[in-house]
Amino acid sequence: MFRSIRWRIAIPYVALTLATLLGLIILVSQRVRSAHLADLEARLLAEARLIADASQPALAAADSEALDALALRWASLIGGRVTIIGADGVVLGESHEERSQMDNHLDRPEVRQALASGAGSATRFSATLGQDMMYGAAPTLADGQVQGVARVALPLAQVDASVAA
Repeated sequence: MFRSIRWRIAIPYVALTLATLLGLIILVSQRVRSAHLADLEARLLAEARLIADASQPALAAADSEALDALALRWASLIGGRVTIIGADGVVLGESHEERSQMDNHLDRPEVRQALASGAGSATRFSATLGQDMMYGAAPTLADGQVQGVARVALPLAQVDASVAA
């Protein structure tokens, strides 16, 4: 049955079609993931700028209780994690963890970028939360001086689930 000319022609064409479709699926899924990551980065940076602006009065007063409350409120609104960091890297407000137990954040790539250029983002593994996260950070300014950094984070699992769908 498979020796007929019909099968000899059909099987290679079916195999070629399947290989082409597989290549397209891989290409499209990578492009969709890249587009989602770019959109997510833009969203995180916009949210970080808003939080940086909103946290300026409490940051100027060095009111950690108010900064914790602010971080918790913003985190519930955006569905992510919010961290407010002093200019020296000390965590002053945190939405998901106990800030007194946290390391100095001055060495985090997104914080360094935000302090150097006005905005920063990074995608990396969070040891605190145990998952891959995307971070966006923006400095809090008062009279042209950096008072601190507002950082927003979302898990990449949301992006991966969207690409998989």
